[in-house]
Amino acid sequence: MNRFRHAGKAFAMAAGVAAAVGAMAGNAYALPNYPTFTIQPSALGGPAVIPPGGINGGAVISNCPNGAVNGCVDADKLIGNYTEVFTGTGTPLAGSFSVDVSYTASQFIDNADSVGATPLSPTQSGLGQNYSIYALYSAGGTYACTLTGCTFTVDPTLGSVLEIYKDAEPADTNLNLPLVSTQPGVINTTRTGNLLNDVLLGTSVAKSGQGTQAPPPCTIQGGQTCGSFTTVFEPLQLTADGAKFFVKPFPFYITLDLSGQFNSFNVNTTQTIGGSADAVFAANVPEPASLTLLGLGLVGLARRRFKR
Repeated sequence: MNRFRHAGKAFAMAAGVAAAVGAMAGNAYALPNYPTFTIQPSALGGPAVIPPGGINGGAVISNCPNGAVNGCVDADKLIGNYTEVFTGTGTPLAGSFSVDVSYTASQFIDNADSVGATPLSPTQSGLGQNYSIYALYSAGGTYACTLTGCTFTVDPTLGSVLEIYKDAEPADTNLNLPLVSTQPGVINTTRTGNLLNDVLLGTSVAKSGQGTQAPPPCTIQGGQTCGSFTTVFEPLQLTADGAKFFVKPFPFYITLDLSGQFNSFNVNTTQTIGGSADAVFAANVPEPASLTLLGLGLVGLARRRFKR
C-alpha cells in the first residue's frame, strides 16, 4: 500500500495518525509507562488462535471477552510511519499552522516501556499479513519561535479530526495529502484505490498537543531527532467493527507521538515532512504533564532518517 503523499505522522494514528511537527532534542531519555491494551486479531481477519511466542520473547495471550480461547493478545504500543503537509501562516517568529497527516501502522509492540520489548509478529497480530491499519488526522494551532527553536501548540477550538481505518487488503489504498493544509477540522487527505474493503474503526478529536522543534542541523545518529510532537485525543469513539478489535480497556484514549527527521523546517511556509509515529492507548486521558515524558521516550526510540 502506497500511503505516503498524513505527506503521514500517522498516526497517525495518526495518529498521523497526528499533528504538527515539533522537536525534542537530547541524548538521554526516560522510558515512559505505556498502558496495556488488548486486541482480537480475528475481528480484522487475523488469526483466530494466537500462536505462542513473539519476535523477541513471549507475547501475553489470553481469552477474549467474547469467549474466544487464546484469541486475544496484549500490546502497549502501535508503531508506524507518517507523512504530513504542514502550512504555517505568519512570520518566522510567530503565527498559526494547519496540518494534515496520514499514518500507516507497521507493528504492535508489547512491553515497550521495558528493555524486554516484544514486537508481535504478523502471524500473531495479523497486521501487515491479513490487514493493515492507517489513520488520517487534521488539526491547527499556533507556533512561537526563538533562536533555540520553535514551540507548537494545538488549538482544539480551531477544529481537529482523527479517523482510524482497517484495510482488508494491505496494498490497495492510496492516501493523497493536499498540496496545502487548510480547514483543520476537516480530513483533507483523499483516499483512492479499492476502498470497498476499508472499514472505519474509530474517530476522535484532539484534546491537547505540544511539541518543540530544535534548530537544524539535527542528526539522528547523534541521538537527536529534528522534530517530535505529542497529541492527546478525546475518548476514541469506536465503531462496531472497532470495538470487536480493540476489546480492552473501554473507553479508549489515544495518544499519538510523532518523530520526524528533516534537513530544514520553515514555519511560515508549506512543506511535506515524514517520520516515525507511535500510538498509545489508555483507559484514562493522560495529564498534559505526561506529554513531555512520552515525547522524550520517543526521541530515544526513533531510528529513521527522513528528508524534506
